[in-house]
Amino acid sequence: MITGLTTLTAIIASTIWLKGSKRFFAMMIGCAAGYAVSAALGQLGSFAEIVGQASIFDLPDFRMPSLSLEPGFLAGYAIVAMIAAVDNMGVIISTDRLDDAEWSRPNVGQISRGVSSLGATTIFSALLGGTHLGLSSTNIGLAFATGVTSRVVGITAGLIMAGIAFFPAALAVVIAMPDPVLGGILAFAASYFIVAGAQLSLSRMMSPRRMLVIGLPIATGITVLTTSRLGVGLSGIAAILIHSPLMSASIVAIVLNALMRIGIAQKAAITLMDGRDRHDQVEETLTEWGEMWGLKPATALNASGAVNQLLEAVTDLVDGPIRLEARHDDVRLDLSVVYKGQPMVFPDRAPTADEMLNDDDAMGRMAGWLVRNLADRATSFTRGDEQGVLLQFEG
Repeated sequence: MITGLTTLTAIIASTIWLKGSKRFFAMMIGCAAGYAVSAALGQLGSFAEIVGQASIFDLPDFRMPSLSLEPGFLAGYAIVAMIAAVDNMGVIISTDRLDDAEWSRPNVGQISRGVSSLGATTIFSALLGGTHLGLSSTNIGLAFATGVTSRVVGITAGLIMAGIAFFPAALAVVIAMPDPVLGGILAFAASYFIVAGAQLSLSRMMSPRRMLVIGLPIATGITVLTTSRLGVGLSGIAAILIHSPLMSASIVAIVLNALMRIGIAQKAAITLMDGRDRHDQVEETLTEWGEMWGLKPATALNASGAVNQLLEAVTDLVDGPIRLEARHDDVRLDLSVVYKGQPMVFPDRAPTADEMLNDDDAMGRMAGWLVRNLADRATSFTRGDEQGVLLQFEG
């Protein structure tokens, strides 16, 4: 406990009180403090033996892989590969979000390239007798804490790691790290990683379905981690899955995400009531649709304001009921206000103060100008004998 808390305290203190680039070395400072306390308390374990047996310089040992495969192994590997791909996707998305201040949704192309690259490098590693390669979700916590996500840093770190492969003694210093020191590092990284994950999950509006997709996998992982009798008597793949919190939680998340999308329509429509309650109806409806489709809270708020402003603008143009139609495709939210009456015209500029006082139609033009600026795009259209206005928002 003393060693772990000392490591964690040194990292936290360095992160908070050191300024500038010195703060980037908080993890190394914490490791040094942890090693010093471990040595002082005689808790280095087999550190001296592991480091002493390692040669200072040596060439990596290349071994050809075995091509002996069993059906049970392939099934287990397929599950592990799927979970690894999901984990890598999470790291890529989190990194992209850290780098992009205007991040709004996962970059599917970037994710595809990242996962494909990891698959190719894993195959290459296997042909050289190496192991599976993947991204470190723990390092997201470190990047979140320091704010360092530079490509130069990543390339430099990769070159250093490749160089260390030729110096077993240097690698042994890391491999022989006392468990309390490692525990302090993981506690620090996990605290930031949990916050980063929570921010990512809550960047979209939550519905009961989405809450279950997030909450049940976490509960499953905790249950597997804390229930020692779970899976007693099982063997093979079932035993691996039931005894791994990460695998169990990931599978539950993947299955739930697929099941909870069933019954979610990509289109919806309502007929708006007359009177003052119409504005409340628009807000409640867009909140419901936003939760169902996982919109950003800001998108639902802007859409609600734009639709209500549009309703004010078309009040004198409408002859009959007004219908609000919506379509969402994970990229964009399209809202159409459809009615019978005269077409809506959007002005190229806002009316001046004198025009607001003297022109009868200035209020309508001002409302049209506001609508045009509240939405990403606003256009009028004609559908048979009906008029309409299409409002488009980034989903």
